[in-house]
This record gives sequence, C-alpha cells and structure tokens, in this order.
Amino acid sequence: MVSRDRSAEDGATGRRAIPPDRWSRLQALFEEGVVLDSKARSAFFARCRATDADLAYEVEALVRAGDDAGSFIERTIARALTRS
Repeated sequence: MVSRDRSAEDGATGRRAIPPDRWSRLQALFEEGVVLDSKARSAFFARCRATDADLAYEVEALVRAGDDAGSFIERTIARALTRS
C-alpha cells in the first residue's frame, strides 16, 4: 500500500491546501489588483506574471470573478428597480 502525506491536503475535497506564505502573497496581490482600473490591471498582471506566472493567473482569476459577481449584482438590482 502506498502512503501519501496528506498534511497539506484538504480531506473533504482531496485538493492540496495553499501554503500560508503563498496565501499571504495571493491575498496581498489580490488587494492590490482589485482596486486598479483595467489599463493599470493589465500592466500589474504582466509584472506579476514575470515573477510568478502561476500565482498571477490565480490572482487574475479571483479579480475577474469578483468583477463578474459585482456585475451580476448590479444587473440584478437594476432589473429589480426598473420593474418597480
């Protein structure tokens, strides 16, 4: 039987957990990127990809997901207001 070290793995999903230092960097980059306009974001993510492409893509996906969620909420509210 093969034994695996599951210490860094989420038992419920089987996915690997993000190490704390990487999570801190991801969070800091997200907070920096989420407030930028689209032109500044493009340059920001290009710089991030130059140092850690994988982390940059993770941060970019989170920022875009936040934008998509915000757009969905705004559209839902606008629709509700026009029906009133």
